[in-house]
Amino acid sequence: MNNTSLLLLLCFCSTITFAQNKKPKRVLPAPKVESVKPAETVEVKVEKAPVIWNIEPAPATQSRAKKEVVFDTLVIPANETSCACNNMALLLKSELNGIHYENMKGRVKQVITLEKRDTTVGYWETLSPGNEETTLYSRTGMLTEHTRKMIDRFSKKTLQFTNLISGLVIEYDEQNKPVSCKIYFIDTAKPLTTLLYSYKNDGLVSVESVVDKTSAAAPYDNKLKCLFFCSKTGNQLTMAKYEYNNDFNNKATMIVYNLQNQIIQKQEIEHRKDIGSKNKTAFFTYNSSGQLINKSLKQDDGSKQIVITYTYNTQGNVIKEQFADGDYTVYTYQYDVNKNWIRQQKTEYEKNSYSDKMEINSRLTRVRKIEYY
Repeated sequence: MNNTSLLLLLCFCSTITFAQNKKPKRVLPAPKVESVKPAETVEVKVEKAPVIWNIEPAPATQSRAKKEVVFDTLVIPANETSCACNNMALLLKSELNGIHYENMKGRVKQVITLEKRDTTVGYWETLSPGNEETTLYSRTGMLTEHTRKMIDRFSKKTLQFTNLISGLVIEYDEQNKPVSCKIYFIDTAKPLTTLLYSYKNDGLVSVESVVDKTSAAAPYDNKLKCLFFCSKTGNQLTMAKYEYNNDFNNKATMIVYNLQNQIIQKQEIEHRKDIGSKNKTAFFTYNSSGQLINKSLKQDDGSKQIVITYTYNTQGNVIKEQFADGDYTVYTYQYDVNKNWIRQQKTEYEKNSYSDKMEINSRLTRVRKIEYY
């Protein structure tokens, strides 16, 4: 199905965060994990480039930091020429985030995903027992609606879990370019905010939020605005996105793609009015089958350190994520006749800080019901 339908809006997903606490760890026997032959590695080189764009700083009167605030910059390849941001498959894939499926096969009409957390292992008491998600697609493969019923963290007073409803509805023009995205939270009859997409020369130039003055969110409207700039060479495309809001919390993101439309580099700079800038750059390496096999982060000395290594099964789904600190996550699957997974079990292991033995931190099972056109 169309790659543009893989993920939820990043702006939407970063709006709501729920803190979750863990109880003191208890030691469990070390898990037995079947060894998997690592995939062939293909190194991807990214050319260094000078700094040319700055992220806009907050006014000096807004900063409460005692030390001087430093405003970092995006590093845009100098040899690239400007172009229209008209590759909607890449743009929307970078903008959408949070749905638990990828590269689905066939003409998918609807996906219902049910989560269930294993309460016999890990630190489940203050974690969500699971969410329920429903996603709808058009006949052209475009994501049109997504609803999530979130069972939030445990309430000790009522001894019940709190249900929260969120969702979005996306409208497209005749070229399958998004025109608007209505975002809902709790009140499903009236959108919390609406994102409006603007284009020039068939390229995306901005996304701006509009809040209904009669909605409950009106007093807290921060007026989010995102600006997009694209440039390219013969073998790569670079997209730069700048996010601003009225609370002086700004963010800049640069994504570099190769000729296979794979992300090979991503730089993110987040500026907050009281702490200055947070700057991180990640690099991505793929095997000969086009599968992501490791993610590296840029260190202070300019070197790269691998932080996550991925291993896949024959269906192309991740079966293990190995982290640099020794922790790892294992996945198992069951599939339908179209080779889309309909059951996924995710088990997280981490090292006990006292015994140095590996123990199960969390186990979550997702079951999907997929309806096709």
